[in-house]
Amino acid sequence: MHAIYSFLMELPIRAGAKELKEAATSQFETQYVPLCDENNWYQEAALITKTGRINQLCGRGDWRGRDSWYGVGRKIQPEKRWDWAWKFALDCVAVEMEVFDAPSIGILPDSKGGHKKIAEMSFDDLLKAIQDWIPTTLSRAYAEVKPGRKDKDRFLTDYMRQKRASVFEILNECPKPPFAWPRSPYEYRAFTLCESEKGNAVLLVDIHT
Repeated sequence: MHAIYSFLMELPIRAGAKELKEAATSQFETQYVPLCDENNWYQEAALITKTGRINQLCGRGDWRGRDSWYGVGRKIQPEKRWDWAWKFALDCVAVEMEVFDAPSIGILPDSKGGHKKIAEMSFDDLLKAIQDWIPTTLSRAYAEVKPGRKDKDRFLTDYMRQKRASVFEILNECPKPPFAWPRSPYEYRAFTLCESEKGNAVLLVDIHT
């Protein structure tokens, strides 16, 4: 599966496009790639800065369409891009936990409209919703755990309960949500590669898991 990951960075955001791109890719490759395995193919897609600047890092005509993220960011007004980058990162984390039952696998139907609910909420409202929805959902899930019980849905329900709990714990440990300290791409979707307060750019990267 492929997904977009967000990385908070401290970069020379006033530099020229080439220098900025090189700084972003270098920081990503030295500070995060060592945590990946041979299955984690990746492609840097776009970079959004605190000043509202956006840079394309994936060549046009990419076979997976990863160059389209530059176009997505370009449609956002420059003064709103920084907030959008943070909200997008939180959206991805919410989807990983399947908040509002939004499916984390794109090809599955979103029968309850979870993705729409997540997209329409503000950053603060979504963060609060996560803090309310996940504990309530986990409480119900743990109440149904019966050691030794075997049924056809046990694997899926166990996996989702454990996944929600794990991602929720990582989110709550973030120095500045939703960006967590670096860890495996199998565990989370948004990371900080700098002191969070100094972060002035967000790099979007497509990673295979």
